[in-house]
Amino acid sequence: MKSIALIVDRDRFPEGEAGNEAWAEAAQARIVSAYAAVFTANATKDDVDLVLVDLAQCARYYDTASLNASPETAVALNHRRAPITRILDALATAGVEPSGLRTAVLLTPSFDPEEGA
Repeated sequence: MKSIALIVDRDRFPEGEAGNEAWAEAAQARIVSAYAAVFTANATKDDVDLVLVDLAQCARYYDTASLNASPETAVALNHRRAPITRILDALATAGVEPSGLRTAVLLTPSFDPEEGA
């Protein structure tokens, strides 16, 4: 399982804030193209990896904040996780285990404006 950090090489961009912004734009564009490929049946393994990692990250699938969350927040987080949980359950039922998903999610920087990134 690959994260965006492994697919869009940060070293290709200059150092500093301008390089960070250019990398983030390139990474976002690559993620968008991965979604398009997955949903038009033209996906590569990297496309599928990117989409699964992005969905898990967006859903906060591995976020441990819910352990200390209020009941309302815990319910909201469970609802947020429901779509990726359904996908992962279907994959498991089909005998497909996306190995390395948790590691890839943890290595991927957030592009979610709600999280201040």
